[in-house]
Amino acid sequence: MIGDVNMLVMDGLEMVKRLREIAALEKLPILMVTTEVGADMAKRARAAGATGWISKPFKVKFLFKGVNRVLSSR
Repeated sequence: MIGDVNMLVMDGLEMVKRLREIAALEKLPILMVTTEVGADMAKRARAAGATGWISKPFKVKFLFKGVNRVLSSR
């Protein structure tokens, strides 16, 4: 699954936390995309349960690398 940190109804980190509470989705690979950069965002995303993240804007090849990375980590 690919999600954005900045969303309308709830932020992406809250979405990840809620998905991780569902037993059937505990191991779902989740790649977050964000305009926010830095170690703090990476730390918060990991704590929420994200498998990986990439910063926007990004080139398509980096999206593919991120997807492959989260799929191979599970």
